[in-house]
Amino acid sequence: GKRPAEDAFLPGSAVECVSDAAKSKAERWIGITANNIENIPFAMILSWGALLFAEEPKFHTVMIIAFTVLRLLHTICYAFGLQPWRSIVFMLGVACVLAMGANGLYGAANNL
Repeated sequence: GKRPAEDAFLPGSAVECVSDAAKSKAERWIGITANNIENIPFAMILSWGALLFAEEPKFHTVMIIAFTVLRLLHTICYAFGLQPWRSIVFMLGVACVLAMGANGLYGAANNL
């Protein structure tokens, strides 16, 4: 396991020397994972629900594909610290989710 450097003298202790750069990279990937956990499940549930009533199924399909590509781009931008691109692709992904929701609401309203 990870032990502080001062424990190196203890018998059987395996001290990991982790650089600040490695810690920073690990923290970045923890942020990426947390962001994906916060956003992707909500988008999936909304897209599945909206698909039941989608007014335009082809539009819905395009929005799902666009959302997926944008999430991949967001991960790349996050990993390499590319701002403002990370924010731009994030907001475009949110726009795709909102468009899927609107498509589902419009279809549900027209089929009442």
